[in-house]
Amino acid sequence: MEIDNKTQFSPEPLLEELVRGYDTSRLRVEVKHARGAQNWTGTYYLGYRLIRVRVNPANSYPCCVRFATGEYTDRYRRGAYQYWSQRLQLVQFGSAEQLIAGGFLHEFSHYLDHQAGRNTRWKQTKADKFALGMVQEHGIGQLVP
Repeated sequence: MEIDNKTQFSPEPLLEELVRGYDTSRLRVEVKHARGAQNWTGTYYLGYRLIRVRVNPANSYPCCVRFATGEYTDRYRRGAYQYWSQRLQLVQFGSAEQLIAGGFLHEFSHYLDHQAGRNTRWKQTKADKFALGMVQEHGIGQLVP
């Protein structure tokens, strides 16, 4: 895995630890600053095998991020339409490196789907669940009840 970090943060050791055991020989990762008001953004570029994670340099830490859980509750109707609510899990990241790792794990799930030849569309909740599981497994962030 080749990591191109254009920030003052040092997520490289954590990212390398997280992907140990996976084939990342052709994967490139870019870490940059975000330009908007979001805490972080990320994209996986299929054709380039590139994960780009952007983190807002103005974030204050600890920083909370929502991950979808795939648990649906509260079905309700409004007119002819039916709606479902998905439970979200808040995760508190204590540093920029942890936040970058959380965003990277979400995008890494898309990379794994691509490597396995799976359909890469409509997989946001699956990617969130993967990232949330890895965050818990490696103790990167704290779950907020």
